[in-house]
Amino acid sequence: MSAAACRMSPTGTLRPGQRLPGTRLVVVKPLGQGGMGEVYEVEHVRLGRRFAVKVLHQELRDREDLAARIADEARLLGRIRHPGVVQAFDVGTTSDGRPYFVMELIAGQNLRALLGSRGALAPAEALGLLEQALGALGAVHGQGFVHRDVKLENLIVDARGRLTLIDFGVARRAAGGGPSHTLAGAIVGTPRTMAPEQCSPGAVDARADLYAAGLALYELVTGRGPFDDLRGNSQALRFAHCDRPVPSPSCFTRAGLPDTVEAIILRALEKEPGRRFQTVEEMAAAVAVAQAALEFSPGSRRRLGEVGAGVLGAAALHTGGLGASEGSADDVDAAEVYETAQATAQTEDTDATLPDLPAHPSGRALSRTHAPDPASRVARRLAPSAMSGRRLMTPERRRRGRSSPARALPRRHRAARPIAQKSPWLASPSPALTLGVCAIFLASMALALTLSAPREVDRQRETDGCKVAGRGPFFSPIPRGDPEES
Repeated sequence: MSAAACRMSPTGTLRPGQRLPGTRLVVVKPLGQGGMGEVYEVEHVRLGRRFAVKVLHQELRDREDLAARIADEARLLGRIRHPGVVQAFDVGTTSDGRPYFVMELIAGQNLRALLGSRGALAPAEALGLLEQALGALGAVHGQGFVHRDVKLENLIVDARGRLTLIDFGVARRAAGGGPSHTLAGAIVGTPRTMAPEQCSPGAVDARADLYAAGLALYELVTGRGPFDDLRGNSQALRFAHCDRPVPSPSCFTRAGLPDTVEAIILRALEKEPGRRFQTVEEMAAAVAVAQAALEFSPGSRRRLGEVGAGVLGAAALHTGGLGASEGSADDVDAAEVYETAQATAQTEDTDATLPDLPAHPSGRALSRTHAPDPASRVARRLAPSAMSGRRLMTPERRRRGRSSPARALPRRHRAARPIAQKSPWLASPSPALTLGVCAIFLASMALALTLSAPREVDRQRETDGCKVAGRGPFFSPIPRGDPEES
């Protein structure tokens, strides 16, 4: 849990240095509080390790429904094993009757604070964060639960860029999945990020979380929500989510958004659940497509280093992963693949560089030793084409319409060779070749003399007062008349 995760200012009934009654946890500082409980950073007196603890408000300790909700939240977190979901370690009741549970202490800031400090994020970065959030939601939905309060404040990112989903206080089982501790007719959630079906009593399933995930992406790429003009008016916000068309997110960005990113947002924010993404996996697949489109879009510079890693990874799969033996006819030299990829890359981006080479599967030492991960996304994309044969295409060979061996490079990258090695027949010409060259030379001279004779006749006729047609298509017989007659 992080201080930035809490809705209200960090206050509470416990003070730093005070022990949580009946436990071995000493309060370090208050992190914040919500409508149901208080959150503290605590330290275990025996272990010396710090945790976050959520405890029910003192005045609510007699509410059995809220006590049951605290226990349910702890049990849910205890069942989920995912790096993107906060972990729970212990659950109990204080000596003064307040339910609590102990959970992971996360050092970081929530995405709302990140957005406030940096402004709107680049689409690629926003999609990366959404990808992590969807992974965490997939683990929650896999247990049959709906979070019901996905928002920027409940998404914590640490210094390494790892994102964690927190605050499962209003999570419940999906429609028809079991009893709920929510009072009949109660509306649960944050009005600014609630799906239309949450605004009225009724069944709510995983698609409500996907609506909220779409809102989170909207805010990350634009710096604002779609209905922020109604901010502060909870009732108007609910009606807007139910009835008001969602404005295009590109309207709130300077350079617009890629079509793939905008399509994800608008589909996730459909009013009718049946028109949205139906599962986390479906939405995550659309995010992956959008990421690939951004990475290799014509308007952006291609990451040729990653392309080179993919080519090398494919070569490693071909030569080592498929069991090719040294010296076999289908063996592809990783060094030669690297050189071909580098030569091709330089025709597209003169500043591009490729990563170091891995060791060759046959055991031969190469000039570079670092092995890129062949399981990377780019390697998986390029592996089928790279493993389809040992003949690769280069720009020069592609223009000729035929393939070349992997070792063939553009002419400017080939090492200089002696002229005798390039054309051996020039080093020791045969007598027949010499006679043939002389015969061609004499025939050419005779032809030149034959063609020059008619031109002398033409010049002689011009001196007699007429311009005669020449041998080419650009002349025609034109009599020389008196210039004053024309």
